[in-house]
Amino acid sequence: MDKEHQLRCYSYKKKQQYYAVCIDLTLIDEGATLEAARTNLQENVLGYLECVSKNGTMKQFFPRKAPFAFRLHYYWVRLLATLFPQFVKATLFEFRVPQGDLRCA
Repeated sequence: MDKEHQLRCYSYKKKQQYYAVCIDLTLIDEGATLEAARTNLQENVLGYLECVSKNGTMKQFFPRKAPFAFRLHYYWVRLLATLFPQFVKATLFEFRVPQGDLRCA
C-alpha cells in the first residue's frame, strides 16, 4: 500500500460565511455553504500540490506550516469538538494524498 500524506483541515462558520482551512499547507477558502467551502479548499489544495510538483519545489513548499494562530485555532476547535460535539459549529477533516501523487519534478 502506498504511503499517504494526511493534510489536517477544519471548517467553521463565522457570521453568514463558511470557511475551510488546511493547516498543513496554510490554505483557506470560503463558501456560502460548508460543502462549498470544503470543495473550494480541496480544489485549492490539489492546485497547489500540482503547481509545486510541476515546478520542482515540492521539498521547499510541502508541507508549509501554518502560522501559530492558525494551528492554535485548529487545536482549540479540535478540543471543543471532542469535549462538546453537540455545541461546536466546526468540523475536522483530512485530505489524504497518496505519496505517488507528490512527484518532485
